[in-house]
Amino acid sequence: MMGRRSLVLLLALLIVLPLAASPSWERFSAEETITVAKGQKRINAERLWWESTAYEKLGKTEQAYLALHLYLAMTPSKDPRHNEASLKLAALAFQTKRYAMTLSLLDQATEVDETLARYGYQAALALGRTEKAQQLFSTYLKGTVSPVEYLSMLHGGNAPVSDVLSQMDGWNANDVLKVLLFYQNDELAESDAALLLEKGQSIEGIAKDQTTVYQLLQRFANQAGQRVLARKYQTLSGGNGK
Repeated sequence: MMGRRSLVLLLALLIVLPLAASPSWERFSAEETITVAKGQKRINAERLWWESTAYEKLGKTEQAYLALHLYLAMTPSKDPRHNEASLKLAALAFQTKRYAMTLSLLDQATEVDETLARYGYQAALALGRTEKAQQLFSTYLKGTVSPVEYLSMLHGGNAPVSDVLSQMDGWNANDVLKVLLFYQNDELAESDAALLLEKGQSIEGIAKDQTTVYQLLQRFANQAGQRVLARKYQTLSGGNGK
């Protein structure tokens, strides 16, 4: 039979344990945060905030978006983190190709910084909303981005390759190379690859980093269906490319 003292201790533990169950999230690594979060039976806003942050650090953008989206659904607009969370969610929405959500969050934001404006601009382009894109550019970005950064946003917004290349007339070879590098990991249509191949050939022997030029030309030639030319550039680049 349980004695009085044991009963008092048990009651004390039952009171203390729930209080101790709230983790010190800031002390955990990203991996530890996910493990602790998954071990909790209840979902609350604090857990979701740290869970989303941890997923983002681990490069798991989809999970980060979902956790933060739920966080905002559970918290009132007066929450101290609400605006920061909205801005973060807009970025995550863009990164997960939820372009309409990106624009919706941007329209609701009380503060719009340059990073969010860039995401909004690219999202509008991706949705074919060119007037919205121009409005965002004129309001937030005009005069703040370099020509190369501007073409980076066009690329990020899935603008046609021909539109991007048409902006580079008279550019120096090294800046042309910077833009061509945006496409190095893209799966390109044969016609787009041919356009990039032609542009890359225009800076052969001119751009400072010729090894990179030849590596890009090899890739573009492959995707343009020009296998013989691709083998030539493979040899010139000194690599074993694919």
